[in-house]
Amino acid sequence: RTQEVRANVITFNAVISACEKGRMADKAWEIFQRMPETSVEADLCTYNALISAAEKCRKTDMALRAFQELQVHRLQADLITYNALISACRASSPELAHHFFEAMQSRRLQADVISYISLGVP
Repeated sequence: RTQEVRANVITFNAVISACEKGRMADKAWEIFQRMPETSVEADLCTYNALISAAEKCRKTDMALRAFQELQVHRLQADLITYNALISACRASSPELAHHFFEAMQSRRLQADVISYISLGVP
């Protein structure tokens, strides 16, 4: 007898995070797009994993798209979100990376070592 296993947000986050570790950003995005079909709502961890996957594959546009989606769904970016965005933007658009660093600070999020490393500060 088989038992049906239903995916939930934790399942999706784990798979998207695994895609990030495997540097498979396009697959992560594909999985993310399947979430509504299963009535699973993305959370902040989902978006952070998606932005990190995009960053690992140097897909700045994908990271920015994920950030836009996060905002559309009225979720509040955290330090992890901003660090991943800064890192994703650093190579292709240093000024955008600085913009996100400043946005993070204006939201009263305390920069950490990862923030400065992501920004490229020695």
